[in-house]
Amino acid sequence: MKRIIAVLIILLACRDEWTVAASPQQDLFFQGMNGVPVYRIPALAVTNNGVVVAVCDARADRGQDLPNDIDLVMRRSTDAGETWSNCEVIANFGEQGGGDSALLVDRDTGRLWCLLTYAPDGVSVGTSQPGVTGHTFQLHLIHSDDDGVSWSTPRNINADVKSADWDAMWSSPGRGCQDREGRLYFPVSRRSDKSLYSHFVFSDDHGKSWKTGGPAAVNAEEWMLVQRSNGDLLGNMRNARDENRRVMALSSDQGKSWTELQNEPELIEPVCQACLMWLTEDTKDYLLFSNPADTERRRMTVKLSSDEGKTWSGGYVVHDGPAAYSCMAVLPDGRIGILYERGDETPYEKITFARLSLEQLQQ
Repeated sequence: MKRIIAVLIILLACRDEWTVAASPQQDLFFQGMNGVPVYRIPALAVTNNGVVVAVCDARADRGQDLPNDIDLVMRRSTDAGETWSNCEVIANFGEQGGGDSALLVDRDTGRLWCLLTYAPDGVSVGTSQPGVTGHTFQLHLIHSDDDGVSWSTPRNINADVKSADWDAMWSSPGRGCQDREGRLYFPVSRRSDKSLYSHFVFSDDHGKSWKTGGPAAVNAEEWMLVQRSNGDLLGNMRNARDENRRVMALSSDQGKSWTELQNEPELIEPVCQACLMWLTEDTKDYLLFSNPADTERRRMTVKLSSDEGKTWSGGYVVHDGPAAYSCMAVLPDGRIGILYERGDETPYEKITFARLSLEQLQQ
């Protein structure tokens, strides 16, 4: 009872600081569009040429996670999100599934990478078995060299990144990152020894080869990764211990070792995916964080930090109703684009795109 009262006090205190969004929003994917029952798991990126790419799961049979008949679909915008192309399938595994995508643009080559998780028939997080082929989750990569107009065939990298002793390894949906040295990172999750772990896969040769780093944490997964100004990596994680707070860890050696997990008292969560990214404006760096800032999956909120994640603003509410997964990107006009799950009755009715300004987040 004391814990419930404490949570209510925190929620009421934070709610006084929340600002509810009034900006127009576009529903890019919604239940029944093109005959698909449910769209889930948004990923968003902006290419070096300023093209905005939105990707998500098209769950053709039902709304559940893998195993399921899931295709990856995409819409593109060449005018900073004003208008969008038709929905296109960019990865199709037949009646099997590939989903939980994350996007990353290599600033040096311009290549747009997409990491996804493929599941053979009957394979889920709970039923995935040791090994790198067969009855186990398998990490695949696809890429585009023309701003999402065309995509490569899926490339299975499981043998390069997954230990055969681990039960399961899967992508952390949303976005990857690139450090100042040029290394590419995609956060991933692992299940083994009846525990969950936060790892990452990385490439030092612009995606020709991939290796695994970490673990960064135990009993924390679906995480995001950024690099601080001093070179440290900051990992922000979904808390598998169900404590309604995000957790974080730091690494000063490109992910070889990590500090102990710490709770983020200002970042309330209902145990859900979130997004973390940098915004630079007028030589000032801001760290942005989006998630359903509640103990339930509702109230999609973007928070801002001016001190690299040490403290956070009260938050700007993009949608005050049911909401879940999200992904952000800096648009060509300098605004922030957010692609997120929302609805009126449940969080999974549609995937919506909204544009925010720094001024809105600073209110």
